[in-house]
Amino acid sequence: MNSQSNFRTKRSAPTKAELEATVTQLKAQLKDAEKAAQEQEKTLTDLKNAIEKAQKKEDSLQQEIANLKSDLEHQKESFQKSQKDLGKIEQVRTELEKAKAAAIQLAQTNEKLIQEINTLKQENENLKATKPKAQEHKALEHKAQEYKEPEYRSGRPIQKESEKPADFATKSWLL
Repeated sequence: MNSQSNFRTKRSAPTKAELEATVTQLKAQLKDAEKAAQEQEKTLTDLKNAIEKAQKKEDSLQQEIANLKSDLEHQKESFQKSQKDLGKIEQVRTELEKAKAAAIQLAQTNEKLIQEINTLKQENENLKATKPKAQEHKALEHKAQEYKEPEYRSGRPIQKESEKPADFATKSWLL
């Protein structure tokens, strides 16, 4: 431009050829500026689209974060419930072990009692087996006593209390 301004100062009016060259240069610069503007608009549109996509992605990530936080909270609650249930299971297991030990002890005691009962039954059967012989022996002795001849004593017979005559004076005091 400095050369043009020097040129203009030397001359008073530009020539037609110079004006055409200037118009051609300006048209070329205008086309370049329009291309740059179109590229900038395309870049701006691309940036707007990228921003929209980024915002949608951010919204979806925010929703996913909220869902994950909710899931984490549910898992924490579930874990705490599981811990409580595990404590209850341990308590029940301990009670079961105690009940099992008591059942084993009862079974052992029951086995001892069964053995004792069986021993007593066997002793009872042995006594029953020997008892008829003893009963027969006693029966024979009893029969023998029944058939004994009475013993006679000489002298006055001995009276038992029930055989003594009642004292008439004490019984008939009104007379």
